[in-house]
Amino acid sequence: MADTTNHSELIIALQELYTLLADLGAVPAESVRLPDPNTGTHPAGAINTEAAEAAGYAPETVTLMTALPYLAVAGGYKLGTGHLLDIDSLPPTALRLTKFDRGGVMFIYDTATKLVYPFIPYDNNPDYVHDPYDFHNPYNPDDYSHVTGVPRREAFLPIVEDYRKLRHLSGGVMPADLDPDEQKIWEASYAAWEAIEKVRVLYLECGWDMHAVKQTRFRLGELRARRYAYWRDVVEPLLLAVYKLDVSLDESLAECLVVDVGPPKQ
Repeated sequence: MADTTNHSELIIALQELYTLLADLGAVPAESVRLPDPNTGTHPAGAINTEAAEAAGYAPETVTLMTALPYLAVAGGYKLGTGHLLDIDSLPPTALRLTKFDRGGVMFIYDTATKLVYPFIPYDNNPDYVHDPYDFHNPYNPDDYSHVTGVPRREAFLPIVEDYRKLRHLSGGVMPADLDPDEQKIWEASYAAWEAIEKVRVLYLECGWDMHAVKQTRFRLGELRARRYAYWRDVVEPLLLAVYKLDVSLDESLAECLVVDVGPPKQ
């Protein structure tokens, strides 16, 4: 049995998060891969430890890989990891727990410090504009050393609570500098966002308990059927309206950019 007791807090936090995502129907239940409770590790061969060692990971980090809950991603390792930091830029004790998409965060765990580092790479960070021609700028777009590490439970508890309580970020207010056409698109987009927000009501009506870890009364099948009908009848028409406004604005802009240079030369 692999000795990962020093990292049990991280293992428990990720197991709670991934199980919750499956309970919500956000990910397929079969995609959640948890270590065997009897051995504390995944089945032999599930994690390519030889490849991890060859890549330069520290022995303790490799051992943790064999016990860490994860989400199985169709398409293989390359597709599942997405944008990753260069292996040379990471210490051998660092392990990337998540990939990121647009606007996302990469969570990095260090087996030496036992802290989680929520890192926003430069091309995902709206507060930083990277100039590749500024050779005096010491900023390394793949360097997370400036990020303050946080305890493992503290890193993931807010995420777990937000999912469990069906919380969503506010859509905000309309920016003051939009022109009339952009205002129409914003208003239509906000209407679509409000409709999507109401999906949480369906969860509650189908028995979701925002205060329970075990969802014994939640009817996932009913939720899926009602959510599908609601999305088809309410959300999709609103999204289509946004799309049509957006296309119309693009066409108007294209017409403004056309320059009359006279008849073609013979």
